[in-house]
Amino acid sequence: QHEIGRGNILSVGYVGARGVHLMNGTDQNPVIPTIVNGVYHFGTSVNGNPTPVANPRLNPNFSFLDNNIPAAYSKYNSLQASLNRRFANNFQVQASYTYAHCMDNGGSGLGALSNNTSAISLNPFNRSLDYGPCAQDIRQALRINGIYSFPFHGNRLVEGWQLSGIVTSSTGLPFNINMGYDSVGYNAGVNPGSIPRPNYVSGCQLQVGNVNEWFNPACFSTPPPGTLGDLGRDVGRGPDLQDTDVSLSKETLLREGLHLQFRAEVFNIFNHPNFGLPAASVFSAGPAGACTITGAGCSIPNATAGKITTIVGTSRQFQLGLKLIF
Repeated sequence: QHEIGRGNILSVGYVGARGVHLMNGTDQNPVIPTIVNGVYHFGTSVNGNPTPVANPRLNPNFSFLDNNIPAAYSKYNSLQASLNRRFANNFQVQASYTYAHCMDNGGSGLGALSNNTSAISLNPFNRSLDYGPCAQDIRQALRINGIYSFPFHGNRLVEGWQLSGIVTSSTGLPFNINMGYDSVGYNAGVNPGSIPRPNYVSGCQLQVGNVNEWFNPACFSTPPPGTLGDLGRDVGRGPDLQDTDVSLSKETLLREGLHLQFRAEVFNIFNHPNFGLPAASVFSAGPAGACTITGAGCSIPNATAGKITTIVGTSRQFQLGLKLIF
C-alpha cells in the first residue's frame, strides 16, 4: 500500500486460497467400467444404437444415485489492485482491478452458476479428468466508481447537485461443452448435469467470437460408444461484460432533519449489448442402427451449437426518483 500524491492510496496484493473436501455431486452407485489401454468403458453399443447399454452398477438393484460428498478441491490465485482518491476538490474516485484464476475438479450442484458447468463428477473413479476452470472463474475484472459534487452555491435550486457513475468490465464465465446426449451409458440421461463431453479435434481453433458461432462446432468428434471424450471441463469461455451506469442527483434541505432527494439514473447508458452463454450441446443422438464401434454414425451435429440467443442484464434504462428523507 502506498500513497501517491496527496490522498491517493494505491494498494496491490496477492490473494490466494486452497479448498479441500469441497462438496461435489457424485453417483454413489456408479457403473463399473472396464479399462482397456487406460480407457474407461462404461457401456457398449448394441445393434448400432447411439445410446450404449451400460455395464452393471455397483449395486445392480438400484440405478443412478446422486449425492454431494466432500471430494472436490480448488485452487485460487489472484493479483488485486485498487486506487482510492479521497474526496477533495468536489471529486472522489475508486478503481479496483483483479487478475485471477480459479481451478477445481468439480462444481457442486448447488454452486453451478447458470448451469455453465457440469453438476456432477463424470468419472468417480478418476476425478482428475474433471480438473478445469471453476464455474466462477472470471479472469479479469475492473470496477470504477466516482462522485463529482458540483460547486454551485447561492440558492436551493442550484445547490446540492452530484454526478456519479459506475463502470463495470469483466471477462466472460467458462462453460462446459457437452455431447448433447448420453453417449456413455453411465447415467442414462438421468441427470442433465452429467452429460459427457466430446473428443477435441487436435489443432482446431475453438474460439470464433460472434453470436452466430461463438465456438466452432467442427472442433469436436464423437468418442467410441460407452467412453468419455477427451475434451476438458469448462474449456469454453463466454462473452465479456461491459456496463456503465450514471446518476444525476440533487439533495435539498427543506428544514432541519428533512431533506428532499431527486435522482435521475441511466443504467447501461451506452446501450452495450451483453450476451449470454452459447448453446453448449454439440450433437444429438443419431439414428438407431447407424452407430459403429469407432463412434461414426452415432451422432448428428446440433444446428444450434455455438449460437448465442440470450442476453444478460438489460438494455439502456432510465429511472427517475424522488425521496423524502427525515
